[in-house]
Amino acid sequence: MTLVESLAILVDLEAKYPTPALLPTEAKVLGIVRMVEMVALIELLPAIFPLTGQILGVAGDTAEKFEELLADDSLRDSSARAD
Repeated sequence: MTLVESLAILVDLEAKYPTPALLPTEAKVLGIVRMVEMVALIELLPAIFPLTGQILGVAGDTAEKFEELLADDSLRDSSARAD
């Protein structure tokens, strides 16, 4: 299997090559690193989606629809989904 997600690659490298360590070993510091990872994933990644569309040349209605979907908070709230 080929890993393509950066956090998964980091964990894989850390497991295969523990020295030198890529991640801190102290629990509190590791918690801070994981917190920064999650903030980047949850907060920053969605903010770059419109830019990605521009880079890839997605224009017009498609780009607008994409931005509307990103702005729709009900899509993020699992309690709003129908079973």
